[in-house]
Amino acid sequence: LLDFGSMRATALAILRNVLREPGLDALRILCLSGDDQLPEEVRMAPHSAIISRSFVDAELRTAMQGLLEPVLSREPGQPLVNEAPSAALAPAAASAAPRATAATSHQGTGVGGHVLLVEDNPVNRQVAQRLLALIGVSFETAENGKEGVDLAAAKAFDAVLMDCQMPIMDGYTATRHMRKLQEEGSIGKLAIIAMTANAMVGDREKCLAAGMDDYMSKPLNRALIEQILRKWLPPGATSQLSAAAASSTSHRVVAPAVAPQPITPGSRNEGAAIDLRVANDLIDLMGSDFADLVRVYLEDTPKNMAVLERAAHSNDIDALIAPAHSMKSTSANLGALLLSDMSKRIEQGARSGGLSHPVLLVAQLQNEFLRVSAQLRQMIVGQ
Repeated sequence: LLDFGSMRATALAILRNVLREPGLDALRILCLSGDDQLPEEVRMAPHSAIISRSFVDAELRTAMQGLLEPVLSREPGQPLVNEAPSAALAPAAASAAPRATAATSHQGTGVGGHVLLVEDNPVNRQVAQRLLALIGVSFETAENGKEGVDLAAAKAFDAVLMDCQMPIMDGYTATRHMRKLQEEGSIGKLAIIAMTANAMVGDREKCLAAGMDDYMSKPLNRALIEQILRKWLPPGATSQLSAAAASSTSHRVVAPAVAPQPITPGSRNEGAAIDLRVANDLIDLMGSDFADLVRVYLEDTPKNMAVLERAAHSNDIDALIAPAHSMKSTSANLGALLLSDMSKRIEQGARSGGLSHPVLLVAQLQNEFLRVSAQLRQMIVGQ
């Protein structure tokens, strides 16, 4: 039983770990949803059911019966029970029925295509760049919506991966500008896919209303980004990565000299600031660049903390939203799940207007960040 309404990042990490373990492929998972929209990897997880965390007895009974009795397969979009033959996350995500616009020519060793990545956060940007390179997609990057619009007007892309919350120009506004350029004939047709750490109810509708084609929740993973791009890239889209570069990127996984010890099933990690299972996955993804990614996080996060402290002491509640939002997604990427959840609570409280004791909450956040930074520094000693 996983509660996504109270400890979302922790529940998501547990779900991913369960799906990775071959010995747990028969385990049934009941997910409790809160006010946030659940990401696609949760909604399409095998051997699972989803009910609201404000369920009544009859709903829980029905869900449990559906999970424990012989499980019926489910088409995407139908309620309650998911079933798939493999416990691995990537096959589960790939089993989702593709839309009619999916490009079948992308099947093979690489996805192909050339995309524009619009992301202001340096940690999230580096992770997304590595994921794209691993699946054989070439890319150019922009650090805010204005830069993204200018690049889209100047160069040809097959798709755009668009962050929603950015300075100077947000993703919604940038998307509207791109669609206007498309209507004027200044740029060709291209899919625009939202990337957001909000995952709030109504976010998907807001993205679609702005002119985006689809939606991905952060933190991103390889299975999800590959599935979405195969769906939306035009047939015959080709990558600008050289074959040698793509091959090298796909197979190069170099662990740091001092890396966290892999966590074996059944070992314990309670009380640690970093979930080492998540961190180990990131090391596998980033290879020798993991240490650089940690350094970027440790340089960037204190800037957000400083903004949070100023806003809290001046009781500027709205000014808490952006830095808390940024810390939420980057901390989750690195396995700092408690810090991510604490940031999420501050962001949601500030958005709803119901945040009380902001100075105390930010002080607690600062203390947790000190624990996180100490463990991360220990992990990259010598790098």
